[in-house]
Amino acid sequence: MKIARFVFLASLAITNISGASAQQPATQPTPVAIKIAPESFDPFVGQYEDRENLGGIVFSFFREGEKYYLQLTNQDRLEVLPMSANKFFLAPGNRGDVEFVRDANGRITGAIFTQGAVYNLRRIANTPAPDARIAFKRIEAMIPMRDGVKLFTVILAPENQSENLPIYMERTPYGVAAWDSGRLNATKSELVKDGYIFVFQDIRGREDSEGVFEMLRPLRDKRDPKSIDESTDTYDTIEYLLKNTKNNGRVGICGVSYPGWLAAVALVDPHPALKASSPQAPLMQNADGLSPCTKSRRWKIRGCGSTRIADQPRFLINGKDVDIVTPSCAPTSTTNGGVSSARRATISSYSGVPPITTASAAGAIWALP
Repeated sequence: MKIARFVFLASLAITNISGASAQQPATQPTPVAIKIAPESFDPFVGQYEDRENLGGIVFSFFREGEKYYLQLTNQDRLEVLPMSANKFFLAPGNRGDVEFVRDANGRITGAIFTQGAVYNLRRIANTPAPDARIAFKRIEAMIPMRDGVKLFTVILAPENQSENLPIYMERTPYGVAAWDSGRLNATKSELVKDGYIFVFQDIRGREDSEGVFEMLRPLRDKRDPKSIDESTDTYDTIEYLLKNTKNNGRVGICGVSYPGWLAAVALVDPHPALKASSPQAPLMQNADGLSPCTKSRRWKIRGCGSTRIADQPRFLINGKDVDIVTPSCAPTSTTNGGVSSARRATISSYSGVPPITTASAAGAIWALP
């Protein structure tokens, strides 16, 4: 997959990206907007793309009255201001510019888009692409845990939700306040199309959540009824979500690196509604010396090469028969089953599961409905 297909950063809508074949222009001074006749922009209206370097991303140009706009696939529109008759820059500031290109007959055939690199866009349609994004209602919640600590959570549900939907959840120490409808459509467009309620949560002691953070929090002592760990926090969160969203009773959790570890430990005493887990390249080396690619008879973790959800092997929760897969980790980084006795005792119930089979996301991992 080319790097361009990961879409531009939602916070800027467009950000600097580079391609192997792209030219690197010198820094340009801040441009000054000029006045043009609004109808002179009409010949530029339409869809453009650089299929080689930015495959899957369509640039749509259009105007509303005396304002001119650029909108990329699954992103918010940006105003562009004229700096000459056929050249425009992104407002505010100088975040890139576009110069439209005519052929010998004066017809608009493409454009040159510059933003840290130069991209040659080809015109593919005379009308802008329709905005196919799904609008989500954003709710902030402080979800109470069993010990009274409240965790900051962002819940995004389709505004026009007409049926009960499965829940897609991510838990992270890196902050979730920036999640909104625009960012969701830009970064998880395939999952958005499938239909989910999306949940993002700051874990205990991080960002806007209460409590005390502990790096790779150890599993709780079950002899203490008041004890907590990341598994109980996941359990309590799911319990709240089942009662406070229009869901179908099925939850999947996903994460990469530290959030991948959080997705993995959610499988310890999991909530019955937790039907799928995708711990991708989970951070585990500091926990009992367990590296991301450990192949243990008890803690079944298998390495594979891809980080795309659609390419992942299958790992589902069926009662206590759990198989965990960690995509994208070095196969040479193994500890040959070096798991502490405490962890062995905790996860012994997950041993002896049958081999997993490869399946697509639609057919296995996130087939939650």
